[in-house]
Amino acid sequence: MHEKIINRPFPRLRYLPVFLYPERTNPEAS
Repeated sequence: MHEKIINRPFPRLRYLPVFLYPERTNPEAS
């Protein structure tokens, strides 16, 4: 989960809301 974000420092910004709303949307957090 977090590993993917670490690998991609650029799109990690778009993943921020994913951490805030993991129940709403988590594309690669599966």
